[in-house]
Amino acid sequence: YIYNIASVYNSDHYSWIVPSVSDVVGNPLGKTINVGYCWVPASNQTITVRAVNSCGQSSPRSLTGIATSECP
Repeated sequence: YIYNIASVYNSDHYSWIVPSVSDVVGNPLGKTINVGYCWVPASNQTITVRAVNSCGQSSPRSLTGIATSECP
């Protein structure tokens, strides 16, 4: 699953928090991430991202209500 955020002015990178039933595949600091789920059904999951630069980080943006089903 691919998730992204619009570019945030002056950000150096992005900090993503993904559900415990998943892993980030590839670069975890970009504005786009590829999330692999651990083949277990899950519901009501949340992914959160913050833009980060030398001055600190932005307020979090979250996508909630993510559900996955077990693949055969």
